[in-house]
Amino acid sequence: MGIDRGLDSDGSHEAPPRSQAWPLPGHAAATRNTQSAPIPIPAERSPADARRTFPWRQVEHDTAGGRGEYVLPRAHINQTRCSTNKFRINSFQRPDKRAIEADPEAMCEWVEDTCPALRERARSEGAVVLFGDQVGVRSDQLSGRTWGRKGQTPVLARTGNRFGLSAMSTISTRGDLHFKVLKDKFNAEVFIALLDRLLGQFEEKIHLIVDGHSAHRAKKVREWVAERPDRIELHFLPAHAPHLNPDELVNADLKPTLADQVITDRAQMERLVRVFFHRAQKLPARFLGYFQAPHTKYTHAAG
Repeated sequence: MGIDRGLDSDGSHEAPPRSQAWPLPGHAAATRNTQSAPIPIPAERSPADARRTFPWRQVEHDTAGGRGEYVLPRAHINQTRCSTNKFRINSFQRPDKRAIEADPEAMCEWVEDTCPALRERARSEGAVVLFGDQVGVRSDQLSGRTWGRKGQTPVLARTGNRFGLSAMSTISTRGDLHFKVLKDKFNAEVFIALLDRLLGQFEEKIHLIVDGHSAHRAKKVREWVAERPDRIELHFLPAHAPHLNPDELVNADLKPTLADQVITDRAQMERLVRVFFHRAQKLPARFLGYFQAPHTKYTHAAG
């Protein structure tokens, strides 16, 4: 804990001369200084500007000769300058994760070359570019946050049964969102059924971008796609780079929504997942923001 007495405009500590800042009782300088105008504070300040000035104030004190006054700078003793800057400029956040196995060169090539080329190709073909991803949720993974007294951890009543489900969604920058709640384990056969259903939603050719999941690269899937070259093509993101897929942000929105609910069985979980996606379909402007994240802006012109 420290005392922050403020900084002048040039960044240096400056205080009135000692004879003026600490006048003796009855001294003429005391009256003169207590009537001085306060130092002005700028109306607008940049978050990066850590300098502040504080007005001077009068403080009464008792002395052996009676009661007098002296001038003190306004001081904040609850935080040091360092901690003040920390809360003014920064915010307490949960850090994002990046795989150390990711290849920076492959990611750079995808962002700067592969994806732009695919975008231009789709435009020339009159095709649509979709980003797809699957998500899995479990009852024992849902953990929200709530308020409680310090030192007293809140207790949430919830089921002790373990269950879960999977879903897959696809999104495009023009506002298309399609999803399917999966009742079976996600594998090549399930993925092919999803692709076949997706073809019924679009008249134009589909360029679907997914990650390197084993079901996406299965031999059955490759053969099925090869039989329909005029209808669909699969493209794969760089390995260990899920942050380049804007559909990952859809999943990131889904899980906190479920964490706020007390889910007792799989049927309720499935219903809540469907409600989330149906609401998202009615708010295309919201999920279009997923393409404006710092690591997905490269996709904003795709589709």
